[in-house]
Amino acid sequence: DEETKLWAVALLNKAFKCVDAVDLSVYFNGLECSNVDLSNPLTYKEAIEAPDRLDWESAMNDEDEETKLWAVALLNKAFKCVDLGRTKRFLGIDIIRESRGIRFSQKSYIEGLFERFKKFGFKNVKEPFKVGMDLHDLNCEGDVLDTNEYPYRTLVGILMFISRYTRPDICVAINILARYNSAPKLIHWTCILNLWNYVISTKEKCIHLSKSLGLDVNCYVDASWATSVKDRKSITGYLICAGKNPIIW
Repeated sequence: DEETKLWAVALLNKAFKCVDAVDLSVYFNGLECSNVDLSNPLTYKEAIEAPDRLDWESAMNDEDEETKLWAVALLNKAFKCVDLGRTKRFLGIDIIRESRGIRFSQKSYIEGLFERFKKFGFKNVKEPFKVGMDLHDLNCEGDVLDTNEYPYRTLVGILMFISRYTRPDICVAINILARYNSAPKLIHWTCILNLWNYVISTKEKCIHLSKSLGLDVNCYVDASWATSVKDRKSITGYLICAGKNPIIW
């Protein structure tokens, strides 16, 4: 498998790292080679658990980087490419690499939109949706709003984009508010502004994918159990994690 191949290459790198023009066929033909320590770990798992695991990890990382450079060179032969380095920002999502893992944040995207909607006011909000809020059509009085004056659909689209990539905590709220895109009233506008203010107040929140050797897939599911007053339908929510990391919601 790939891990075994990576370990084998790391073994060679460690054995011949400081030797120029070494004939590696000696190793592959099974002949005696004084540079190879027979006490070296025999598997990838043993290598990362060995006392000198940092040396093994360094050797494997070096080989990984060389493989990437080889792949880029191969692509350049077929296509005109520009290597921009590691991705730091993509489609409004900031990608922050850390020793503990990688974070995906839309803080700068949210801050960029703040000026656009600040004329509608801002207040610090601690929850995305008020508990017990009833938006059923029969309970919503008032006229339908002019969407040119009140950009309800625009805010719904922005918040759906944010919830889709880095903020699963607002999925339920935006799912409910998106149902009133065609004819929003004042109560709906108040709720969407409340949700927007919550996102601004919590703009530091992000998705963090931590390093993990385990890739067990876990799925968490729940339902609202016929809470819709209009048709008694249930809403199902789910979260799928690979190890401890959320990947689908």
